Amino acid sequence: MSKQVVAQEIAQSIGSTLYHLQIELLPSRPHELMDWVRLWNRERRLSSIGLYLDLTEFDINNPAQAMPQKLQYILHHSEGICWLDTRMPLSNLSQENIILEIDKPTKIEQMTTWQALLSTHDKNAASTLATQFDFNTSTIYTIAKSVVG
Repeated sequence: MSKQVVAQEIAQSIGSTLYHLQIELLPSRPHELMDWVRLWNRERRLSSIGLYLDLTEFDINNPAQAMPQKLQYILHHSEGICWLDTRMPLSNLSQENIILEIDKPTKIEQMTTWQALLSTHDKNAASTLATQFDFNTSTIYTIAKSVVG
């Protein structure tokens, strides 16, 4: 499973809807970010929502790159659960956190997923696809859906 799918399933199990955003899309100007966090917190109080921030494009544990100030602000001022999708665990979080390592499915798991989704098509395709590519489950679903329809 992909990190986002795992986060969505956990959020769903606690009755929450997950919103996925790339950190680059959030405001950089301090007053705009403050407004965004204020609106997010208001929405969070009105409905059961969680925030999934995609940080995969940042090497935020590299000493040459400081953790983006907007991430620090969001984590410090946002209410509720915030999921962080990173390449490596963050080492300098002051907030309470839980780290989950989520790997891509094994080749056998990928082949099983391909077989289930392409069951009415070429039986050998699942084995070939699992051998040739290393996709997470959500990518396999997307590709299979475009083929099967």
